[in-house]
Formats: sequence, C-alpha cells, structure tokens
Amino acid sequence: MEPIDYTILFNEGEALEADLILELGDISIIPDVSIMIPTYNRPKLLFEALNSALTQDYKGNYEIVIIDNCSDKESFLLVIQNLKLLTVPQNCKIRFYKCISHSNGWNMGIIKAEANFIVMLHDDDLLNSNHLTVTSRLAKMNKDIDILCSDSQVLMETDVLSKANKLYAWLKERIKEVRRGRLIKLKIVDFYFENPAPNTGIFFKRDLVLRHGGFNSKYNPIPDYAFLYQFLKDGRTIFYLNQKLSSIRFSVNDGLKRDTNLRVKVKIELIRKDIRGSNFFLRSFDLGYHTCNNLLTVLELKNKKSGFDNFQIFALRMYTRILSLVDSSFRIWF
Repeated sequence: MEPIDYTILFNEGEALEADLILELGDISIIPDVSIMIPTYNRPKLLFEALNSALTQDYKGNYEIVIIDNCSDKESFLLVIQNLKLLTVPQNCKIRFYKCISHSNGWNMGIIKAEANFIVMLHDDDLLNSNHLTVTSRLAKMNKDIDILCSDSQVLMETDVLSKANKLYAWLKERIKEVRRGRLIKLKIVDFYFENPAPNTGIFFKRDLVLRHGGFNSKYNPIPDYAFLYQFLKDGRTIFYLNQKLSSIRFSVNDGLKRDTNLRVKVKIELIRKDIRGSNFFLRSFDLGYHTCNNLLTVLELKNKKSGFDNFQIFALRMYTRILSLVDSSFRIWF
C-alpha cells in the first residue's frame, strides 16, 4: 500500500510537521481510541480539558494527543512542567507535540493519532467521564456510523449573550429533553438552520477523515461545521446522539467576539447557499430565513444603531431562532 500524501489531502501550503516533546504513561500500549486536543496559549484551560480526558471510565486502551500550535515560551514551558506532574491511568498514554509553525491543529492531531477512532476535544471544553465508553460502544454496534456527534452541556460562564440568545438556548434544551438518548441520522437539510452537531466530543474514523481531506482552514472559523457538511454531502453517514457527553464553555469562546461572529455568518452563508442550490424546498420556500439573516447581518454591522435598529435586531434574532427551533424539533421527533 502506498503511503498517504498528506500535502495533497490537506490544504496546499499547510504546515504538517510537529516535534514530539514528551511521552507519558505506558507508551507501549496500542490505543483503541485517540483523544486529540489542539491548544494555543491556554495552559490552565488545557489542563481542565486534559483532566476530563484522563478520568474516563473506559476499560480499553486509549491515548491523548496534545498539539501545541506555537504557544509563547511561557505557556509552552508551563504545559511541560504540569504534564510531568500528572498521574496517567494504566490504560492511557499521553503524547505532546509542538508544531514547527502555525498549523491546523485538528489535521496535525489526525496525522499523529495511532488509533483508528478519534475524539475531538477543544482545549476549553470538557468530556464527561463516560464519553469514550458510550461512543465506542455505539460505533462498534453500528457499523454504519462514520461520525458520531453527541449533545453537550452548555456552561454559560459569561454575561455577553443577549436575552434573545439565552432564551433560544433555554427553549432548545426543553426540546431536547423530550427524547433524550435518541440516536439520529443527520441529513443535509439539518445543516441549513444551524450546525446540528456540537463541535466538541465528535467521534470519527481516522481513515475516512484522512481520505476525505481533513479540515479545511479556508472555512475558519467554522472548519468543523464545513467539514461535517461536506462529509455528509459526499455520501458518508453522521449520527447525532441526544445525550450529553461533554461540556462546552462560553466564557472564553472566540465565537463571542463580534468580528469572529460576523466571519462565522459569512462562512455559514456559503454552506446555506450550497444547500439551497440542491434543495428545491429551501430554494423556493425557506420562510424568509435567508432574507432575515442577511438583514440581521447588515444591522449588526452598523456602527451607530438607533432604538428601532435594536428592536429589529431583537425581532430578527427571535424569528430566525424560532425557525431553527422548529428544525430542531423535527430532527428530534422524526
């Protein structure tokens, strides 16, 4: 079998080299699952994420692959210092890499992972202790699963979110509570109103993702959203488990920043345009979702907003959120 040419699979010009800095635990074990954690200048958060990965109740062997994406010297040395103090379970090993230049940490993690099953963990998020046990069992029971996403507990550690967004989050949780534990096969239309798959704790097959080309940085800051959509569009299967197996923190998330949020909207609109182009219903009758989203973006970009502008923003947010909630309801129920 010929070796895989990553320079063809991944983005042209992307740095695909990293130095192995440290190995911990029984390095001879052959892992069933690899947890990959890209990190950059967040040592405190990294170790909270890392501890959630180290306290899994999984009975098989697993590894944790940490990819440092050129953190500054102080953060980098602090990570090494704290790693050496860790107690690693007998069925786990840790490998810590440093990229030689800024890279796509997810793609680097895929390259360095030894197991064919991989779990994505952001350095500011947490895995529940049963995450590997549940996802591995489902993946082994259902061979049709190429990617498995699961619900996340949202930790609202911020006051930045608007009342409309907080109300939307509360209503969405009430919908999910109705049919907890349900395994749902996602469809392309599910990606139109929102990303139906929380972007932490995603469980997937390494070989399929390699052949698919990994994560494309041209879709930053939503490479995971774009990757999942394209993966599904290419005929692969993605399942969503309506069970909370991780936690997403909203205290340090880049998505809370205004400029990041606007860039997210631009990239998501590219995906929505593609979906509308192949879906007759959405092309002709999306209940004004596309128009309202565009108007909302225009209003949010205004430097000086009047009271009426703020009212329109609130109304448009509520309307688009309601349509998204309706979509979530159909996904959970049918």
